[in-house]
Amino acid sequence: MGVRWSALLIATLVCGCGANPAVVAKGPIANPVIIQSVIPYLDDEVGNADLRSSCDWNRKLPGHVVEEADGRVVINEAAFDAPGGRKLSLTVVNMHVVGGKGFTGPKWAGLRGKLTEDGKLIGSFENSRATIAGSFGACATVQDLGEELAEDVSIWLLHPAIDTEVKD
Repeated sequence: MGVRWSALLIATLVCGCGANPAVVAKGPIANPVIIQSVIPYLDDEVGNADLRSSCDWNRKLPGHVVEEADGRVVINEAAFDAPGGRKLSLTVVNMHVVGGKGFTGPKWAGLRGKLTEDGKLIGSFENSRATIAGSFGACATVQDLGEELAEDVSIWLLHPAIDTEVKD
């Protein structure tokens, strides 16, 4: 590698520019979507009590949405509870997860989302993800499903619409 390429490589590593300068040029979005820090369950019938109390996937899910959305979504509980702004309210509406990989049958988790701007509904969806295999542990399986759901939510946010059924 010549001196010229070495200098370019060092400069790239130092500035973090990489092969996609558009990523570096992106800054925070002026009016990001705000989500809550914990995604609530619709009711006590969603999943089972042990899974709801022992797994923190619904606390990690907002972080996955933020990560997948590349700056278009932020977690801000105070702003979420305040009037105004763009807000995405997520709710876990169904969940069936049992550890044991493919030996315990299908596993699934579903979300409902409502996107509002200054209190007006501008988008809504229902989405679910399912797997047969999963992990031996139920928490790891629902965590994986949550990561897939977060990716789906971030894609939907690019073109939100009312009463959308998000498909993988």
